[in-house]
Amino acid sequence: MPISWMQICIFECQQCGKQYKTFTTLKRHLVHECGQYVCDKCDRRYKYSQSLRLHQRVKCGKERTIFCPLCSTGFWHKQGLQKHLKHKTCFIPKRTLFTKFSIQNNTLCYNCDQCKRIYKYRNNLRRHLKYECNKEPAFNCPYCTYMCTRKYTLCRHVKRNHQSLNTDIVNFRYKKHTNR
Repeated sequence: MPISWMQICIFECQQCGKQYKTFTTLKRHLVHECGQYVCDKCDRRYKYSQSLRLHQRVKCGKERTIFCPLCSTGFWHKQGLQKHLKHKTCFIPKRTLFTKFSIQNNTLCYNCDQCKRIYKYRNNLRRHLKYECNKEPAFNCPYCTYMCTRKYTLCRHVKRNHQSLNTDIVNFRYKKHTNR
């Protein structure tokens, strides 16, 4: 019987012998289960004493008091919510445009209902809707198959990837799409 890929890829903890299918789960085990620093209230384990102190000061026995205004996920501190929004781990249900709340500076932020991108300024969202969202790339690189929606992006691409060629940015053509 042949050995499957999952049987080959096993990550084992060197301290206790437990085995995991992914490196991420092994890493979580090392930090939270196999660590030498143990919380006396909830038995969570930490590899570093600083991590245990942070857990006890910020999280242990405390309710999550900060919630994402878009998906209601709870956080213990503002930085957790900022990271959540920055890395787009938040599922944003379809809602009215221009009505989302930004916790970074207590201001409104502007969201595209079609692709869920978030913008700090209304004009950036308008530009996105006009030129990018659900649009085919309008600019083609004359030296490779790269395509993009903005001339600036194409110029940057050419400067970074085709430096050795004699590039004349003015001659980049706008590709007109016809829907026939």
